[in-house]
Amino acid sequence: MSNLVDIVTKSEYNQISKIIIIFLVGILIVYSSRLLFNLLKTDAVKFTNSYLRKKVFKGMLNGTLSENTESLSFLANDFKLLETNRYDAEISMLNNIFTVILSVGYGLYLNWLLTLIFLFSSFIPVVISNFFQKPIQRSAKNWSQTNTKYVNQTKNFLEGADTFFLYQKQDQAVLCNSKMITTLEESLKKMNLLTLNVATWIELIADIVTFLIPFLIGIYLIQKGFTTIGDLFGIIQLSNSFVNPILQILKDRSNLCFIGRRTW
Repeated sequence: MSNLVDIVTKSEYNQISKIIIIFLVGILIVYSSRLLFNLLKTDAVKFTNSYLRKKVFKGMLNGTLSENTESLSFLANDFKLLETNRYDAEISMLNNIFTVILSVGYGLYLNWLLTLIFLFSSFIPVVISNFFQKPIQRSAKNWSQTNTKYVNQTKNFLEGADTFFLYQKQDQAVLCNSKMITTLEESLKKMNLLTLNVATWIELIADIVTFLIPFLIGIYLIQKGFTTIGDLFGIIQLSNSFVNPILQILKDRSNLCFIGRRTW
């Protein structure tokens, strides 16, 4: 991007063919890497799932019937939740970390001063997000405790189903259980709302400190002759490759704060 802007501003049109070739080669490398990444990701999930399923099954052989029923439910239902939420979040974080490293490296090659300005500003949301982690963890813990109470109460009601039927008290049991359901869903709502609101606030702060402020600093540096408009636009475009991954890492980290509790 920066090279194209400089070519147009300097009228060096004989360099366009070279830029196009570099662009096409770069696109080929990037998308080939994505295909390879998809293969490695699915293989990693397959290996991890196979390993954990074997370990769970081995443990089931030494367990009681009630324990095995719960473990079987985990294998049939929660395992997919574990794969979708936790594995994908962890793999996404690793992928974004490598993206940030490569993007920053190329940015330093183009213009180290502008890259450092954009990079430092992108870490401000990281610092701010640390203040929100404990409330998210407390909310997740509260949901987990409420969910445990709900499951235990439901089990007790089911064990006494014959008694409820004998005395025609099913409606009272449903009413009592409904109160716990309301408490459980309210706890889940608070946890989800907190997580979504945190992500929204971080995005708002990021829009201000990762673009507007560095852009204004870049304009000032152009006026002082420390950089060119081509470098500024190039770094702005490139900054999305490390600002957006950093924001995604923050979202994944927030999700991982309570995914483990909800899954295990």
